[in-house]
Amino acid sequence: MWKRIALGLAITAAVMWIYIKLAGVDLGAFCKVPLYAVVASVALSALSDAVRAFRLKLLTKGVGEELSLKDSLLVWEASRLLAALTPGFYGGEVLRISTLSKKFGINKSIAVNVLETTSEAVAIGVNSFVAFAMLWLGGFKVNVAPLIFPVLMGVAQALGGSLVPALNCPKALKGKARELCEGIREAISLAGYGTFGLAVLVSTVGVALYVMSFGVIASALERAGTVGTLVFASALPLTAIPITPGGVGLPESACTLAYPKLAESLAVWRIINLTSTVLASTASLSLLGLLSSTPSLPRGLLGRGSRPSRRTVPSEP
Repeated sequence: MWKRIALGLAITAAVMWIYIKLAGVDLGAFCKVPLYAVVASVALSALSDAVRAFRLKLLTKGVGEELSLKDSLLVWEASRLLAALTPGFYGGEVLRISTLSKKFGINKSIAVNVLETTSEAVAIGVNSFVAFAMLWLGGFKVNVAPLIFPVLMGVAQALGGSLVPALNCPKALKGKARELCEGIREAISLAGYGTFGLAVLVSTVGVALYVMSFGVIASALERAGTVGTLVFASALPLTAIPITPGGVGLPESACTLAYPKLAESLAVWRIINLTSTVLASTASLSLLGLLSSTPSLPRGLLGRGSRPSRRTVPSEP
């Protein structure tokens, strides 16, 4: 476990260093951030995690099992570090499934994971579209061109995660797309559409709080809290592209192209967010006794429509 964490941190640090250099970020910006802004940003991020933990509790109840809020928070926090340090957040999915399967079996654990990642994808798409619409209609002086692709990507995620399974996976879907659709549909049928709809609503709130944790930093450094929040929310779907650990550097690049003044705020916020993630997740991993082991999934149990997918669905931006 420690070797994987160290490797992920090293790669993430390298990506951030490249971004800082290319964007011309002044490292002195870290000294300019007021303490109240750091505290507020960390608090909003922590509140976002608590909301996601409540979602996990909700979904486990939906499949016929129920974690306590305390256990849900521990499992979610423990998974955040591996999610942030692996492309497509896949490490977080593996850890959650591996941990939950010890409590109520592999099939229900996979179903919970599918519903988590799908509801998160829908929520990110909704937040992205709404934020972009507000930028477009609000008359903000922003170059919206770099944000069009992530917004379209978010809309596709939202529709693909909610509408397509409801249509019983049209025959036009083939290969992995059909396999993914059937997996989502099976998971929803197990938990119920009411539970899934509530999970989407909870996820939407969690994503909004996460985005606001950046807005606090942008407000403190550039007096650009509103525009920064909207730009960042618009670009957030890019974190799903499995290129860099946790998608780091991808939304930052789009945001910088759209509104260059945000470069310093993005670098500062990302480092604050990663630091708080490392501390909270390491503590949770320790409490769960997982630091000395590497989570894995039993082979042969991840059949069609039930396996954790490497799809472009972020489970923790």
